[in-house]
Amino acid sequence: PGCKTSCTGVISKECLELLPGASSTIQYEANSARIYSPSGKHIRVERKGTQACIVDRPALDTMLAQQASKHGVKIFFSTRCTGLKFDNQVVFVQTSGSDSPAMLKARAAIIACGSATSLAKDAGLGHIHDYAFGAQTEVQCTDITEVEIYSGTKVAPGFFAWLAPCDTGTTKAGLLCCDNPKLYIEEYLSKLVKKGRIIDKVYNIKYGTVPL
Repeated sequence: PGCKTSCTGVISKECLELLPGASSTIQYEANSARIYSPSGKHIRVERKGTQACIVDRPALDTMLAQQASKHGVKIFFSTRCTGLKFDNQVVFVQTSGSDSPAMLKARAAIIACGSATSLAKDAGLGHIHDYAFGAQTEVQCTDITEVEIYSGTKVAPGFFAWLAPCDTGTTKAGLLCCDNPKLYIEEYLSKLVKKGRIIDKVYNIKYGTVPL
């Protein structure tokens, strides 16, 4: 918990209210956005009151893990789930790791590991064939006042790109696409530099896979 930073951390206000203490991780509260078409024209949407919150995802994960531990949850680190087996109302979780038992017994298994298709198959959910690929980094943006969304097959085929401001003085720049996220995020950042929107530097880009 606290290590994965490829998530933008956009969650609804309703979701935030379900997580006690999560308000301390808010980096930006959004009630408006600019949505750009491939031609560069845009529409602006706005509502009164917060519509979504951008949170510090690593901080949120750390907080949730700490709260879970306080309520008796035992977390096994350096442990890999290698398989699931079901027997009536019981699920057996096969694991490998120096600090964990070889088999865990539970009433339910929650698969929250993204693109690990073998576990989904073990759970009877079938084989995942389609994926989206995400890429994101933090940039120094010169003139951003609200969330910006960019569409178009040349920007992010199948999905979209974004700029999301934070209270830290930085902006999250990222995109979701059908393939080759490295190519598209580099082109996206290059265009933002040429337009004078962001400062040119070596960016620490994080990548993630989203099963569809």
